[in-house]
This record gives sequence, C-alpha cells and structure tokens, in this order.
Amino acid sequence: MNRSFNLSILCGFLLYALTGVAEEAIETPLEVVSVTPSGDGVSTTFGRITVEFNKPMVALGRSLEGFSGEIPVEVTPGVRCAWRAFETNEYTCFLDDDLEAETTYAIKVLQTAKSLDGSVLGTSREYTFKTALLHVEAETSHWRSLTQPITGLWFSRPVSLDTVLKTVRI
Repeated sequence: MNRSFNLSILCGFLLYALTGVAEEAIETPLEVVSVTPSGDGVSTTFGRITVEFNKPMVALGRSLEGFSGEIPVEVTPGVRCAWRAFETNEYTCFLDDDLEAETTYAIKVLQTAKSLDGSVLGTSREYTFKTALLHVEAETSHWRSLTQPITGLWFSRPVSLDTVLKTVRI
C-alpha cells in the first residue's frame, strides 16, 4: 500500500509539473529570435538563410523534404533552396545557387507560423539584408610599351569573361 501511495503522489506531482510547463509555454508568445544573414554587404556565396524562433517549430527528427509549401517563410526575390530543420526551433533554406549581387532580399515570416505548443506568431515580421556590391581592384605592374600597360583585375566574386569584355573599356 505504501508503494502504491508513493506512486500516486509521484504521478500527481508529474501531472501538476507538466501541466504548469505546458501552460507557461503557451503563455509565452511565439517570437522570431533571429534571421541570418542580416545587414549590408552579405557575401553572394553565403549559402543559406536561417529563421530562428524562441520555441520548437518542428518535431525532433522530422524531415522537411517535400513540405516546403508548409514553411511559413517567404523570400523575395525568390530563391531556389532545400528547407531543413537541424534544430527544432529553426528553419534553414540551403540555397541551390549563389545570391544575386547588389540585391536587397526580404525575408517575411508569415503570421501563420505555429509552434509545436500551438502558439502562433500573430503578425507577419519582415527582415532584410543586402548582398555585397561587386568590388574590382586593378593593378598595372608592367608596361608592354609607353602606350600599352599590362593591367591585372581582381573581382570580389566570380564573373564571366564575357561580362568583363562587355563591361570593361580599354
């Protein structure tokens, strides 16, 4: 009898504690903790966009493959990516291609974002970042003749020869 009484007390305590935790979790509003990248001068080869929340959004071990339409995040201009959740409280978009240079991207987290405990964001949040400008460095190290310099050009990101030939005037 003493053993069953102790078990009843333990079960009652656990039920009380878990109910309190659940109520507290729902009372805490869902918030966006961070969005990366952010700011100006973001590398075009950054490779991913991550939205982190203050609560779990995805069940542990759940794959987001095939569920990209359910992700409550919009990126403008649009990007092709694979959404993953390596942490339960974040969504990460792994980009298929580099970001466009000199472009402002808007990340909109929709008001429909819903955590595992059922709390919703309520209002959409928008964040922006801007990718770096193309930076060019030039150095003239040799002269073929008095009127023919040999100049080297270095670019801050990959560029095609066609683009350089169309843009650079000699």
